Amino acid sequence: MNFCPNCGSPLAPGSKFCSSCGSAIASESPAAAVPPISPVPPVQPVSPATNSAEDVSRLMDQQAFHENQRTEVLRLSKELDRWTAYRKPGLLVWGIILSVIGIITAIVLTELISFSYLDYGDWHLAVILIWVSCLFLGGLLIFLYILKTAKRGRMVRKLKNELNRVRSEKYND
Repeated sequence: MNFCPNCGSPLAPGSKFCSSCGSAIASESPAAAVPPISPVPPVQPVSPATNSAEDVSRLMDQQAFHENQRTEVLRLSKELDRWTAYRKPGLLVWGIILSVIGIITAIVLTELISFSYLDYGDWHLAVILIWVSCLFLGGLLIFLYILKTAKRGRMVRKLKNELNRVRSEKYND
């Protein structure tokens, strides 16, 4: 049995190359000899402990990015929940109540004056001022409720867009 002159492993009969290191085996005829090929050094396995500083830094950046993304998604979700939670329509209710009181006062005053139950005295001016105040305050509260509702709608749209943007972000090296 023949052995490889380069690595010493056993050779199969008639083989022209070593099956272990790949070097050429000299044949009996010198004219047909192939020049020897230098063996390829074996590939050293890379252990996790030998990662480069750049790889570790990139991995830490990626983990920090995803952690920040999760934190931002949670913050935006909580904010969105706060803006979309049920709110008691206090301004609207009080605005309607004051407007109804103003309208009822106007109707009662008109009826009382038309039937001449009231004299045009100083108290009449006070009642008219109360009536106008109720209508004005009622209308103002309804208007504030409409503004507040519009602001809530704008904030909900803004938060949903921001949430979709944050969720769709990808980490870039």
